[in-house]
Amino acid sequence: MHALAELLVFGLTPLIFGGLIMPQSVAAEEMTVAGEVSYRERIALPPGAVLIVQLIELSEAGAAAPVVAKETVRVVHQAPISFEMRFDESKLQSGKAYGIQARISVGGKVWFANSTYAPFEPAKPQIVMVSRSEA
Repeated sequence: MHALAELLVFGLTPLIFGGLIMPQSVAAEEMTVAGEVSYRERIALPPGAVLIVQLIELSEAGAAAPVVAKETVRVVHQAPISFEMRFDESKLQSGKAYGIQARISVGGKVWFANSTYAPFEPAKPQIVMVSRSEA
């Protein structure tokens, strides 16, 4: 019983306590992508409109694009609509290209979307233009 008490006091306690006070730099680096989504059409969005923005890895043609970050914003005013996504920076792989995909939906139906991915530039605010969806 004495050995178990020693293990708890001298073995596990410092390990647990050390994990709680670990410096922020050792933890995964969080990155924020912020920007605005806008459209040229002069159409007012009805109540219940939702903006969905995704940071995606631009994969090879025909392959599903892996999603790095996703943000859903309930639209409370007209365009431009601001967004902010947070994600673990380690999800970005060197040598890979990334893009921003955006769509505005009303009642589950897509009203606006970007037909090509907006280029992702980490140090800049992202400006994404969407256009009226044919669906």
